[in-house]
Amino acid sequence: MTLAGWGAARAVAGAGLNRPVLILMHDGLVPLGTFFVILMATGRPLLAGAIALGAFGGFAFADKVKRAVLREPIVFTDMSEVVELFRHPQFYLPFAGTGRVIAGSGLVVAAYAAILVAFRPVFLVSAEWSLSILLATLALILFWAKGPLGFWARLLRGWRPNGDPLIDARRFGPFAMIGCYGIIARAERQTRRAVAPAIGLGIKLAQKPPVILVQSESFFDVARLGLGEETLPAYHASRGAGQWGRLSVPCWGANTTRTEFSVLTGLGQVEAGYDILNPYHAFTDRPVTSLARFFKNRGYRTVCIHPFDLSFYGRQRVMPLLGFDEVIGEGAFASAAGRRGYVTDAAVADMVADLFAAADRPLFVFVISMENHGPWTQGMALPGPLQIVRNANADDGLGDYLDTLRGADAMIARLTAVLRQDGRNGLLGFYGDHMPSLPRAFAALGFDERDTDYFLWRPKMPIGAQPPPRQDISAEALPHALLTMLQS
Repeated sequence: MTLAGWGAARAVAGAGLNRPVLILMHDGLVPLGTFFVILMATGRPLLAGAIALGAFGGFAFADKVKRAVLREPIVFTDMSEVVELFRHPQFYLPFAGTGRVIAGSGLVVAAYAAILVAFRPVFLVSAEWSLSILLATLALILFWAKGPLGFWARLLRGWRPNGDPLIDARRFGPFAMIGCYGIIARAERQTRRAVAPAIGLGIKLAQKPPVILVQSESFFDVARLGLGEETLPAYHASRGAGQWGRLSVPCWGANTTRTEFSVLTGLGQVEAGYDILNPYHAFTDRPVTSLARFFKNRGYRTVCIHPFDLSFYGRQRVMPLLGFDEVIGEGAFASAAGRRGYVTDAAVADMVADLFAAADRPLFVFVISMENHGPWTQGMALPGPLQIVRNANADDGLGDYLDTLRGADAMIARLTAVLRQDGRNGLLGFYGDHMPSLPRAFAALGFDERDTDYFLWRPKMPIGAQPPPRQDISAEALPHALLTMLQS
């Protein structure tokens, strides 16, 4: 049974058995180790095999779902999100099938209980023996995780990991890939933080105009699907008078913090290494160079607005370390309008306007919106060019997603008005953190792009007969582009 669970996980990853023995041993260490620990602690081989099958068969199922929904396998930083599965199940269970997950978990637990009752141990164990086995296992895990990191990392770098978890899970196996990435990331983390380049070097601001930077949840320019620009009128009007283009982001469908971190710090995968998979997992447990710190050092009040649970991804801890004076969460929006359980972009725009009205010094406001967040409701109306999605029975919420974008577009209109009224020629930056997870709809449309969209806009930018040419950049290049425009 243990081999079946391990085999299922390797099959999902596409990992064969024609690999070096050392790599196969590393990949099998977790499932086989789990079996032997439970066997030695309980004396029940059938129970040990059943638990291993349930655990690693469940891993294979979750890995398959994540690949389908987010186009990547389970990675080492996902371990820090296990608690969020229980705190915010709406972000996870609908994609796997809530009913299937609950029913499957119940059946597995019932099977464990039946085995425990029906089968006696094949050898006697005492409470002291079981405890000693568990403590010895914990000691081995700690030695593996906290031991000679430099040695482990050098050994694993010798495997020449590609850096793409899809490729490396296939080459090494899913558990070997997770261990490889986690160990190398921890071994390199301190050095990478120390050599991270400071943001804004060489940038001089003659004035201190206000700055608003909006990370719009799951936003991209849906005109790319064949719709007209009138679908997002404020977005197209603003980008037509500023810098705009595609934004290369390090994720698809979720993992907001990757783009968020790169935009705030100017650091990408080259600088952060494997920690880019979730920079808030450990990389940002101490102060890091950032846009917020750049502005704070120049006398700005730096404010982050995220109308959601600030403990999600640890933002209540991370944002002050990134240089924010104040972090405003969902508690400030208790009486605000909501939609599908999320605070609306209109309510967030009102909060920004209130900050400007009360400001006694220059402002840098960073917004992390939520209204566009999935999952989206199926069955809503679709415009004519997108009816192929309905005809192909591939609707996974595209109509609802398009409807939520109206809130994002209205927020752009409101914030540009706030900056015009302010009169200090401030700057509005706006970008999408990642594509929405609509795999079936996009497949039906033949749409397979990963980049989102962005623009940088100032009230006094000249508007010509033709919009400026498109400038495609990466997420980590956006802060430099913003500061360059600000000093012009």
